[in-house]
Amino acid sequence: MTQLLVSVRDRAEAIAAFDGGADLLDVKEPDAGSLGQASVDVIQRCSDLASEASVPCSAALGELCESERSAAERLAGTTGLAFAKVGLAGAALDRGWASKLESFWRGAPSTVTPVAVAYADWQRAHAPRLEEVLELAKGFSCGALLVDTYHKDGGNLLEILGEALIRDLVESSHRVELRIVLAGSLRRSDMAVVSEMGADIIAVRGAVCRGPRTSRVEARLVRQIKNELTLSRC
Repeated sequence: MTQLLVSVRDRAEAIAAFDGGADLLDVKEPDAGSLGQASVDVIQRCSDLASEASVPCSAALGELCESERSAAERLAGTTGLAFAKVGLAGAALDRGWASKLESFWRGAPSTVTPVAVAYADWQRAHAPRLEEVLELAKGFSCGALLVDTYHKDGGNLLEILGEALIRDLVESSHRVELRIVLAGSLRRSDMAVVSEMGADIIAVRGAVCRGPRTSRVEARLVRQIKNELTLSRC
């Protein structure tokens, strides 16, 4: 059964996401990029709310290459998170990216499970290839593989990768018992087909905002997406 994850930028949006029926919460700052990190205070407020609702909460930690701070440092002062993720834009320019990623997660809270991030537009983002990230995730005790888009102006996940490749990624992930999260400017009209592909989780933001992805999340739009997923299961 495909679950719905909604990315929020503050506590008010988190409430809207829950009101709309989100299964998981993700905290990010959309003005800071695809996986822009929100402030520690915002992350904690949303995490506390998620804990009260017994809903798993994750946090975006930015891009690996944009700072030398480790996961432990970026997560300092936060509690209650189930997952966290860091992007790999620019990492392909560094042959040692895999070892640096391993060092990044060393010392992170044991209660926080890393999520591997593969960018569909990896060439444009100068990120590792999808297959490289999947291979790393297999041996890295990751809780899931997130396939997202780094740039938000070059088409969505389906347009960039195509259904056949996405299905292959889903099957490859499930073959090694790794959950897969599909994201990347997905629209309400994409929900049924992405769910049918076998996605464990569909992550949205722009599709549940009243305007662009940097505007506000609305509960009614979350509810519409949730209903689409419910109908796709019938």
